[in-house]
Amino acid sequence: MSRRMVLKSCLALLIVLGIGAPAYAQSAADEGAADMFIGKADAPITIIAYESLLCPHCAGFHTGALPKLKEQYVDKGLVKIVFREYVGTGREPWARVPAMMARCLGKDRYFAMIDMLFRDQEKWTKAETGQQFMDNVAAYGRMAGMSKEQFDACMKNEAMLRAMADRWREGVEKFGVKGTPHFVIGSQYISGNRPFAEFDAVLKPLVDKLPKRD
Repeated sequence: MSRRMVLKSCLALLIVLGIGAPAYAQSAADEGAADMFIGKADAPITIIAYESLLCPHCAGFHTGALPKLKEQYVDKGLVKIVFREYVGTGREPWARVPAMMARCLGKDRYFAMIDMLFRDQEKWTKAETGQQFMDNVAAYGRMAGMSKEQFDACMKNEAMLRAMADRWREGVEKFGVKGTPHFVIGSQYISGNRPFAEFDAVLKPLVDKLPKRD
């Protein structure tokens, strides 16, 4: 990646997340334990998206089908999409690091950071050591106003991590999540980075069954 592209990426992140705004507070970390979703809270249809920030197929969904889902269903108040992140394992804990960092920014900034991390995935995931990986993720937090001390405290937020892990365990036990991305739409599942048409085929019949609006 060229220096110009790096600087452009950094500038975009600062604009989206708000230059000079207080990005981190304990309340943000606390609210990060809750489900993160886009759309109206009372939308009649819910999609649960199980993802990993290390997953290229998940990045593909965010640049492929997701914008069309937002336009056709989320922005019209028909669908909300709940995002649940893979927290890794004891031996491979890395997936939780960027997810927790984004959550500690608070719900108002979470999705801007998630979108940026997916767009830049090939950049920040390149690391020779675990420490280099942590530093790469922390750099995004710094651009959003998160100090090293705040980043370290975020990584130690066990209540948030436990809530994330519990939701993922529910996905495995209740919805058969085996890989990412995995989408739950009522009693139907979509696995992998699928085109918008596959989501549309599931959602249209559900929308048709909704009470007609005046």
